[in-house]
Amino acid sequence: MKASSILALLSLGLPVLAASIPQYVQDPQNFYVSGVVKEAGTDDEFIPSRPTASNDVTFSWCSDYSQNATCSQMKLKHSWCYDLGALDPKITKQLEGVGASNGRCMMFRNNECKGEHTAMFVGEHLWTRFLCPASHVKWHKQAASVRCCAGNPADPWCDKKIRSPEGCVAPP
Repeated sequence: MKASSILALLSLGLPVLAASIPQYVQDPQNFYVSGVVKEAGTDDEFIPSRPTASNDVTFSWCSDYSQNATCSQMKLKHSWCYDLGALDPKITKQLEGVGASNGRCMMFRNNECKGEHTAMFVGEHLWTRFLCPASHVKWHKQAASVRCCAGNPADPWCDKKIRSPEGCVAPP
């Protein structure tokens, strides 16, 4: 085979090869990575007056409220959204206890922190059914994602698009 014919074959294959390489998103306003959604480019990613490490909120959960062996916890980044299945696949079917320390959290009915949500909660080992007792959503079985905000419960919520939750009463 002549060198010119090899070059001709390569020149035909290069555009196909180039087209098969995935393109990277240039403007990541919201991106989704392994069950984690982070709103990028906003001013609410971190509380400016606090060091970065203190912006982590400890979110805890139990699939069975009365069984400590079913409980876990994880540090979540301030204002990031986490799908519950990415934290623990078991809790997508049953989530009876939740908690938040070093901040406050809300659970959402849909992935990517969309749709109906609970009231903001703070504290440890809270029974999920009591987060929004008047809601038609069965939070112990239908919660899909969680977003937590670092700081004092009196501080503004870190996602400014949130509306008042349906069927919830504010925690005491």
